[in-house]
Amino acid sequence: MKLDRQKLEQLAALDDVALWREVRRMVGEKGIRLGETVPNHEDMVRLREAFLGGSPLSMVDGARLISEYKRKYTR
Repeated sequence: MKLDRQKLEQLAALDDVALWREVRRMVGEKGIRLGETVPNHEDMVRLREAFLGGSPLSMVDGARLISEYKRKYTR
């Protein structure tokens, strides 16, 4: 999936609930299932920063975020 700068800015402008819904939809298309519970606001801020290029999110960081999410919000 390729996202242009405009789409990333649109995603970053969404509130936490809407952004999480879009993230779930996008990764779901790639076979990754995430729960409905929205991560805490600080994690959502980190995600927005990564979208906007203010904070690089490597594959390792992305995997860590997903792992933390699963540990915190799914049982």
